[in-house]
Amino acid sequence: MELDLPAAQGTAQAGGQNGLSSGSRALVEKKKGKYRLYDFTERGDDEKLGMPGDGTPAPLIDALHRILWLIENEPRNLNRFLDEARPDRERLRLVAQALAGTALAGKKDDGAEHLVATTASEQAALKKLVANWRALIDQRLADAESSLFG
Repeated sequence: MELDLPAAQGTAQAGGQNGLSSGSRALVEKKKGKYRLYDFTERGDDEKLGMPGDGTPAPLIDALHRILWLIENEPRNLNRFLDEARPDRERLRLVAQALAGTALAGKKDDGAEHLVATTASEQAALKKLVANWRALIDQRLADAESSLFG
């Protein structure tokens, strides 16, 4: 997905030392004043993506990208990731549903263009995840929560 942001706005939101376009786990690529969001196929193979650091939970988009990548490439490692990362399952579900929704699907039938769209591969992976949420995510994280408090 590409975003065309005015220079000042883009710098404040995506650039800078701790911005979305810097670091080993960048979410955005900046080229000639345009920003392109990386999808899970480009970010998810990082084993540290989605893992908490310094006592703070990882950003939900990082956990979601790692989950999507694991489902597609290493499904046997999904439960281990969930056990270690322990993302907030309700907030994660809301992010997954929002990104899988039709509001991000690109152009409408009437030709009107949406401002944001995800890649076709990410859209397909998100729909698969949302359809199987209970078996893949809810069950595992609910079991982990009950063993903590039970």
